[in-house]
Amino acid sequence: MIRHFRFQNRVAESVFTLPACVVLSLLLWWLPQSDFETENLVALALTLLVSYVLTETNNVYQLIRIRTRMMACMWLLQATCMPFLHTAIMPLLCALLLSVSHFILFRCYQLPNAVNGVFHCFLVLSVGSLCWSPLLLLVPFYWFCLSVFLRSMSWRTFWSSIFGILLPYWLWFGYAFCFDGQQRLQLHFEAVAQFVSFVPALSSSFFSLPLTQLIPWFVVAFFVLWGLVHYLRNSYNDKIRVRMMLYIYVCEILLLLTVMILLPQNFLFLSALFFVNSSSLLAHYFSLTSSRFSNFLFCLFLLFCFSFPLLSFWLK
Repeated sequence: MIRHFRFQNRVAESVFTLPACVVLSLLLWWLPQSDFETENLVALALTLLVSYVLTETNNVYQLIRIRTRMMACMWLLQATCMPFLHTAIMPLLCALLLSVSHFILFRCYQLPNAVNGVFHCFLVLSVGSLCWSPLLLLVPFYWFCLSVFLRSMSWRTFWSSIFGILLPYWLWFGYAFCFDGQQRLQLHFEAVAQFVSFVPALSSSFFSLPLTQLIPWFVVAFFVLWGLVHYLRNSYNDKIRVRMMLYIYVCEILLLLTVMILLPQNFLFLSALFFVNSSSLLAHYFSLTSSRFSNFLFCLFLLFCFSFPLLSFWLK
């Protein structure tokens, strides 16, 4: 079958795509703000660090069959076109730690002795939960991935994950005991219990969010779901190892979508985590397809990402 080399393919395989995307992201990050404050700079630094981790993830595990930096580019474009993330330091920090935990988790694929990798993966996830306590609820999901997709779950790796989860909290317990921080520790775990109970969902609606958050999220979710369906239909073209890793992204995307609709008050954190996972599927779709329709969707996606930060002025 002849593969047409369209605009999306030239962009995906160009060595100038990532530098150009970084420059454009810097411009679009700055334009919606009247001036740069410290939180803008910190959020921008975290965004660039996430793009670096995603680049390394694709380089090491070859999630996309061609040489491309589209995973990092898709993350930059999504984070840039969401002005509400431009000052969201803690959500972006959680996104960074989640991307690092994914990188370590993938290393455990079918390892006969994955104790070290599992320990560090859950340690990073646990540190992220100190920033946002509901991140702890991904622990059972990671156990599921280790058992089903990565085939490296055993009693040794299970207890290694337990120690990785508990280590940051042991340190926090000691700090709280010495400096009278028990109340903050109690509020931390109460937030997890409240998240699990889904009680806040009864008093809030997803559609009550402002348009500056709803519109870009719905647009990006459309592209992500389209790429997800395309991947599920064509996943047989990838190696089994790559399929298992991308299935982790697919399952996590569906999980985050469900929770985001049920608990919209956590929109900022869930959006940042969602975009980390969606970057892989968007990059996979736009890099490995070459139809007229996919080329049209790619141009439409770029147009939206570059225009919405400017249009957000009129939606405020």
